[in-house]
Amino acid sequence: MKILTPMAAMWLGRVCAYVLPEFLRQRCSRRNGSALVLVSVLSAVSIPTTAFAFLSVGQLTIVSHERHEDDAREYVVDLPVINMAGVEALGVSAQVTSNNPDIRVERRKLHVGDIAAGATRHVRFEISVRRHCSDDDRASKDHVSTKDPSSSSRDSKERGDCEPPPPPDLSVLGFVFDQRVGHQVTFTATSISENLHAVGSLLPKSSTSGNPVLIQTDQGAFEFDPTVKNPTTAAAACLQSITSCMSPQRSIDDCTLSVPACKTQTPWMEDVMCCPAACYIRYRSARQAGMNDLAAMLETYIDDGSCIPQFKGLRAIQNGIPTAHSCSTYTINKATGIPVDDDLQILLNGTLIFNDNDHVATVLPAVTFNGCSGDSLRFVATNWFLPCAGISPLDLTRNSDGANRALDPSGFSGGCNSSVPGNGFVFYDKTFQIPF
Repeated sequence: MKILTPMAAMWLGRVCAYVLPEFLRQRCSRRNGSALVLVSVLSAVSIPTTAFAFLSVGQLTIVSHERHEDDAREYVVDLPVINMAGVEALGVSAQVTSNNPDIRVERRKLHVGDIAAGATRHVRFEISVRRHCSDDDRASKDHVSTKDPSSSSRDSKERGDCEPPPPPDLSVLGFVFDQRVGHQVTFTATSISENLHAVGSLLPKSSTSGNPVLIQTDQGAFEFDPTVKNPTTAAAACLQSITSCMSPQRSIDDCTLSVPACKTQTPWMEDVMCCPAACYIRYRSARQAGMNDLAAMLETYIDDGSCIPQFKGLRAIQNGIPTAHSCSTYTINKATGIPVDDDLQILLNGTLIFNDNDHVATVLPAVTFNGCSGDSLRFVATNWFLPCAGISPLDLTRNSDGANRALDPSGFSGGCNSSVPGNGFVFYDKTFQIPF
């Protein structure tokens, strides 16, 4: 008689016997002859899948302005966001940047909302444009202020005020869009203790230990110990919370968004099944990188699993990688820099860490940042002027030991006979996970 290790108990007891019984048909098999894994196919009950919308910027216009200081004006700008795809864009937000220090964006994060397929949604934001007054201007103003108050009716030059700033050049503004994966849905998450009882009730009991028996062979048996609580069982509970939510009306995308978020860094000690908030971020990055929903779920919650505290995913077990995921300084395109035509924004786990917004084709310097294996890197390249557009292949170097991995060996080469539009058109938007 053999008691399963916590990892084997997860793959067999939690996954194969119970985690996906309702809407996915599964089987357990051996990968590379050693590790037990889940190989799933969609059952006869269809699970809806979701594609992603492609977003672009329309013509920016100034709606109004007002003077609120002697040397500054505030403008209200209308931003049209165009959904160019045949699917709805959900929960769209925009991050606004300016590459001119005299044009300040008052609200850098904009909520746009849902955009129907092929539709345009408008959102407004404010910018402040400053004019730097010369010392002579300010001295003249101080001198005039001591004169008769009636002088206030004279023109601004005579009063010594700064000249009002010219209308702003809106081409210095850049935009990075994000969108939600899935709809928020409501379902009841059962407790872990209830699920452990359900697992045990489905299985025969050992005559010697009383534990549920998962597999019985001539050589012995594998038993499941429902009292085990550790990062592995937390991963199993997280995955089960997603699959128990799924239905013909609720997609995998919907359920990864809607499962309860864990409240602590020790989710295996919580009674209600939950998933760490970081897991949805990783899942969303995988979907945005082009994975289908089922592959993204297996990658995020089983093969990688690094979003779950202290959990060692299946890939780490197969490759002998230590449980702790390494952190280091990394450099993008350390040897070559980053040729791009025209602009590039780089985001780490959704936070902007590099912003080139000069609307000029150039070779950008290599970008160095602090990160960890499994973090997501998003590259957003935009084109402003015809006819050329492109971005070089991308690679990543871990500076602690010089290890190098390709992120995108092809990049995007539109050339100078490209049909890529200008005026801020996003022609490259890809997300990668730091692989080491």
